[in-house]
Amino acid sequence: MPDTGEVLVRNDFAGINPVDWKFIEGNPLNWPAGHIPGVDGAGIIVAVGAGVDASLNGQRVAYHTALARDGSFARYTRVRAEAFIRVPESMPLELAAALPCPLLTAWQAFTKVPAPLLSQEPASVVVAGMGAVNKLLVQYLVTTGYRVDVVSGSLTAGEAAALGIHPTFWPRLP
Repeated sequence: MPDTGEVLVRNDFAGINPVDWKFIEGNPLNWPAGHIPGVDGAGIIVAVGAGVDASLNGQRVAYHTALARDGSFARYTRVRAEAFIRVPESMPLELAAALPCPLLTAWQAFTKVPAPLLSQEPASVVVAGMGAVNKLLVQYLVTTGYRVDVVSGSLTAGEAAALGIHPTFWPRLP
């Protein structure tokens, strides 16, 4: 059962990202025997702890949890109530499980971008590369009014147009 301020999530999908495989391989936290890793997951809330709205039961969620806690590679995971996001029915849970860590990283980067100066021109930001984190980051930037230029060898003109960004391509090496 979840503790006060927690929910219990039945994990339908686990995300895996660099923090998982780096920590699993190296175990720098000296996890005890039986520790279950996995910081990102998605599934259904099946129980709520004290102080948590009972109407959350049955909600589809994705979450990012602490490395020291048992994680998403388990069948069930206890998650702090402020550490999950609701997943719309239109989004597959397997996609949602892959988003929390890159989304959090993109948000942390976005919050460090200086606020635009007062001027007639939109503020410009240059982003190098278009991996998962940067694809999320440019969406934050574009929706808040930044002009976003991206340096990428893999981004197509169609993808750039769909994201509302300005591509700068470099040639691929043979």
